[in-house]
Amino acid sequence: MLASALDGTTSLTATCSATTPYTIGLDGGNASASDPTQRKMSNSGPVHHGLCRVPAQATPAPGTYSDSIIATLTY
Repeated sequence: MLASALDGTTSLTATCSATTPYTIGLDGGNASASDPTQRKMSNSGPVHHGLCRVPAQATPAPGTYSDSIIATLTY
């Protein structure tokens, strides 16, 4: 069992001129989650995750789990 939450980090940087307004949006990943805490990495079963945190949950089968989240920069 994933008895406690596991945290991770990453960074996303946008470099624009000081006067150019912009927004950065992140999609729901492979699960098309509308709630950012309900994304799922998948392999033989899902591993639920938010951005940077995997909450406590039943331990899945060993393997490599992945999810793809697209960042969109609008300016």
